[in-house]
Amino acid sequence: MEKFYCREEELRKLNKRYHAGDFECIIIYGRRRVGKTTLINEFCKDKPTIFFSALNTTEIENLESLSKSIMNYERPDMDAFPEFKTYDAALDELTALSMHERIVFVIDEYPYKMRNIFELFHLFLQCFSILLTINGITQKCSSFYVDHP
Repeated sequence: MEKFYCREEELRKLNKRYHAGDFECIIIYGRRRVGKTTLINEFCKDKPTIFFSALNTTEIENLESLSKSIMNYERPDMDAFPEFKTYDAALDELTALSMHERIVFVIDEYPYKMRNIFELFHLFLQCFSILLTINGITQKCSSFYVDHP
């Protein structure tokens, strides 16, 4: 069993925000190798989560990986998954899933993703705007800087 330590305060803040029930975009950033992914994994342990780890590769391979992440959440018993043809289609599916239950959507290694397709950021903003408009929710966006403990 992996031990989790020195991030209790950040974890408490994340859980407090999650349990408030509001729609939020939270950005966790910091230098490499300081525990950001471990913090995210600990936070997501008991929550419905779609975890997408961006790859330092092509746009097509990242879209395949995102498709697999979404479909693995939606249909965990399947061995093969359909792939979305566009990021817009993948985010439409993510939006549809989030209408039925609260989902934590994680993009790990985000700089890799942005290096390959800048327009994805705008698609996320569009997706968030649609969710907010449909649900009449006030948007909150915040960030946490994670450094060595």
